This record gives sequence, structure tokens and C-alpha cells, in this order.
Amino acid sequence: MLPQADLYTGSQLSSGRQVFGWALLIAGAVGLLLPVVPGLPLLIAGAAVLGPEHPVVRTWKARIDGWCNKADKAGASPQYGQPAEGGKNGTA
Repeated sequence: MLPQADLYTGSQLSSGRQVFGWALLIAGAVGLLLPVVPGLPLLIAGAAVLGPEHPVVRTWKARIDGWCNKADKAGASPQYGQPAEGGKNGTA
């Protein structure tokens, strides 16, 4: 088994792993359109196979982080277990 640092050389993966990751991503995209194929789990699995250093995964992660930051600034996602401002229990 290769050490973790040797899995990536720049943004290149082994061709088999890259083909498998892209196949999962394509199947996941199809699954978002068809009700019989589980789209989101396949997209997540494809991103996991390609790894966090792949340019496509980094781009998606940056976009999702931006959306989450925007939602946090707008107050759309309070902490778990804490009521949002103006909560019904009067503690906010």
C-alpha cells in the first residue's frame, strides 16, 4: 500500500481510480435526474474516490463553503440546540 503522500503527484491520480471516480460522478448526475438511481450518494462517493486534491473536488468544495458562509452570515443556520433569535422559549 502506498503512503498517503504518494497518492497524488500534482493533480494526477492513477488512471483506474480517476476513471472510477468520474464514472461515479456521471452516475450521480444521472441519478439526480432519474428517480431509480441514488444521485447524491454517488456524487459523494465519486468526490471521495477522486480525493480532496482533485481540481473538480476543490472547486465544488469552495462553492459549497461559500454558500455555507453566506447562509451563516444571513442567520439561516443557528447552532444545534440553540434557538434562533426571537425563539419561543424567551431565552434568545
